[in-house]
Amino acid sequence: MGALSKQFWNYADYGDVSNSENSNDLPVCNHTYVLFNLNYGRGLGEVLEDHTHHIEAIMRHIRPNLWSKFVGECGEQETYACGWTHYPPNVMRFCEDHDYEWYSQEVAQSNCADWQADGSGVASQVSCDTWNPGCQDDSGVGFKRWWMQNIPDDWWLAVGDFDTALTKKNNN
Repeated sequence: MGALSKQFWNYADYGDVSNSENSNDLPVCNHTYVLFNLNYGRGLGEVLEDHTHHIEAIMRHIRPNLWSKFVGECGEQETYACGWTHYPPNVMRFCEDHDYEWYSQEVAQSNCADWQADGSGVASQVSCDTWNPGCQDDSGVGFKRWWMQNIPDDWWLAVGDFDTALTKKNNN
């Protein structure tokens, strides 16, 4: 987190909202910045994995209650929300046993394509065919793309301009 957001830092000497070990090992600039350590020997699925975990960290920090509604609950239920990077909505029923199963043909009702914070979104059946026709194991590329496309538009401000989003959150 940059010096412009110092009043919101989550540690005494620095702010860190990331998918990392949260150590004070980077320079503090005026504006918040993002550093990705990508492994170019891996594929697009792993790059998107880093990016989606980054989005999760930001949203858990900016709007934790709203974020938990977007992700939804693990366990047996009638309708699922959107899941998260490791768990598509169609495997949220199983969670612990189905990590990274973006290609699961399990069918579930999800309101993700019409997600509303109050839970009123229209639910539809989803499975791996929803985000990856043919359900090929693509390292989650199809799911992660679908998942990001269903993030509400106004949340992208937090990803693109964290300092402004943080200031707006604390002034509302």
